This record gives sequence, structure tokens and C-alpha cells, in this order.
Amino acid sequence: MMRLAMVLCAAVLAAAGCNGGNDAGEGETAGSATATAAASASADGGTMPAPEWARQVEEICDRNADKAEAEGVRIAQKVHEEGGSREEMVARVLERGAELTEPLLDQIAELPLPQRKDQQAKEFDRRMRGLLPVINALADTVRDDSAGRGDLQQASQKLLKEVLPVRALARDLNIHACIPNNAAP
Repeated sequence: MMRLAMVLCAAVLAAAGCNGGNDAGEGETAGSATATAAASASADGGTMPAPEWARQVEEICDRNADKAEAEGVRIAQKVHEEGGSREEMVARVLERGAELTEPLLDQIAELPLPQRKDQQAKEFDRRMRGLLPVINALADTVRDDSAGRGDLQQASQKLLKEVLPVRALARDLNIHACIPNNAAP
């Protein structure tokens, strides 16, 4: 049971590579890119060329990947120092990954939509936001001492069911840096 939870924890942490808050100064970079994109897209009615949109989204994901990994390591060390269980560590990493996702999605949503791929971009955003409660529910299941293997497998399958369409959308949108490598085949 714990092995499956650890794999899922790694998947969410990898997803958090496409997640994260802003450090001091970083918001200025993201804001400048957004302002530039918005200015260049104003003539197109709020869209930008799809390759440019993908490049900017991948930049956001790349910029946050190392921070997400470091955050997972920090959480693991803290739980270890507190004498917490592996289940507690996994639950905290899952929760933190979900927590870090929304600000990133907000940054992406501020960008003008990609031309001819606007509906896919909207669906990507909707589905990514829909993953957050599923990730938190999995964290609750992992943490729950009374949860059995079947409960964890059910929660994991629900996450997998939600992740697969998001991965497909990310591929279609050419935002490969935002696809967690360990989430699913």
C-alpha cells in the first residue's frame, strides 16, 4: 500500500513542478511575460500564437519544477524530524502539491489563449483545477489509519482517471514540461 502512495506522491510532486508560488522577484518576471503577451495579443482579440503560448506555459512549469522538488524534500525532512510516519509525509506532500498548483494555474490563465487551441487550453485549466480536490482526498485517505488497501487503490484510481485526460491535453497543447513523468503511462 505504501509503495503505491509513494509513487503517487512522486507524481503529484512532479505535477507541482508545474506548480508553485512566487518567490520575491519571480512574480515580476511572470508578470512581465504576461504583460508582453497581453500587449502583443490585444490585436488578436485576446489570443496569441499557440507556439508562443506553449513556450510561456513551459517557462512557468520549468521555473517551478526545482522549487517543487525542494519543497517535497523539505517536507520529508520535517516529517522525519517530527518522527512522523511515511503516510504523514506522503499526505503532506500531496496536500502541498495541490496547494501550490492553483497559483500556477492562475498565472497560466492570465496569458492570452493560444490561437486555434483556446478550447483545449480552457479544458486543461478546468481539468487541472478539478484535480486539486482529488489530490486532497487521496492525501486524506493516505493519512487515515483506518483506510485499507482497497480504499487507497480506489482513491489512486480516481486520481489516475482524472490525470490521464490532463496529460493528453498537455501533449496536444505542446506543454510537455507540464506533464508529470511519473503520473501515468
